Amino acid sequence: MSEQLLRLNAGQVELQAAAAGDRKGPRRWTAKAYNGGPLKLNGFADPVLVDLAGLTFPARPVAANLFHDETKLVGHIDGHENSGRELVLFGPVSGTGPAAVEFMGNHDNGFPWQASIEARPLTAMEYVPTGKTVSANGRTFSGPVLVARKTELSGIAFL
Repeated sequence: MSEQLLRLNAGQVELQAAAAGDRKGPRRWTAKAYNGGPLKLNGFADPVLVDLAGLTFPARPVAANLFHDETKLVGHIDGHENSGRELVLFGPVSGTGPAAVEFMGNHDNGFPWQASIEARPLTAMEYVPTGKTVSANGRTFSGPVLVARKTELSGIAFL
């Protein structure tokens, strides 16, 4: 299988403020990372959806960055909620460089960050043509659509 990375934009990002005088750890973020529906992606003629039932997490830490640029580290994922309909990710702003500072500063100034997951298909995607339907993520979708049934989360980006 060719090395392919799906980048699916989803929902809002929340950044929790550190408690006054709290030096026990970094600020934390929460992101509605994927709503479970098909999205139009660059490089694909048809919408793509990730089947959350087949989404796995690697053993290594998964980075959170800015704009899908792995040199712009914000933090990492340390928790998730996969309801089978949507994916919510959590983590600390563990980066210390300019990207982490930009992320927090822009949030504090009211910038509405969005999240985008990076998922690597582990098997060939299923093509559903026009006139056919497919079930995934607790819903039924009409073709044309590509379904990534088995994927591994490889990152999250803030946009």
